[in-house]
Amino acid sequence: MDKRRKLYKAISAAGACYEFGRLSESEIRSFIQKRLKQWGKTAAAGVISHMIAMSGYMDRQSDYTLYNLDNDIKKLIAHCDDDVIRLSDVAAALSGNTETYVFDMINSISNNRKDEALLLLHNLLASGENVYRLLALICSHYELILMVKEMREEGLSLGEIKTATGAHEYRVKIAGENSRLYSVDQLRRILSCCFDVEKNIKTGLLDERLALEMLIANL
Repeated sequence: MDKRRKLYKAISAAGACYEFGRLSESEIRSFIQKRLKQWGKTAAAGVISHMIAMSGYMDRQSDYTLYNLDNDIKKLIAHCDDDVIRLSDVAAALSGNTETYVFDMINSISNNRKDEALLLLHNLLASGENVYRLLALICSHYELILMVKEMREEGLSLGEIKTATGAHEYRVKIAGENSRLYSVDQLRRILSCCFDVEKNIKTGLLDERLALEMLIANL
């Protein structure tokens, strides 16, 4: 709610207003541990870190909420017969969010695993994801890789880059690893290609699905 509006000021004057922002990483970690404990489950710190990173909850631009995470924890508990949650359980049961899968797709592209990247793309399209949203997320992730590369060249630390970009530490780390595979000029050309693909789709020059497949094949 806009705090400048009369309604907000009237409510504040008559009582109290509470803002429910995103939990911090330590708070979300505690939330997961408590939920697992309620069902007699445990998970190593590394597994919980992977859950947080996979969900995308800590990213400022993510639309993945605490409600989504709670539902995914319930799926995880139902999936796992053992008392200990493992990485394989997390990968099998958690839905995560679209942005996470796009991030994985770009990671596959960067490491020259095009077949894996195309499989992820086809799964996203089959699930009904909007082509323009996918293209926007691809652009966003390559912009992150470019930002991380430029900031590293300026001498910024991982923590400083994380603060500046607002991205989760895991994603900044992977973006940093991927950035070593590209030059700044290459990353700028990739972003230019993404914008060209969007234009070609909007003008009807290329079919939506074919355009994304060609983009991935040529990156």
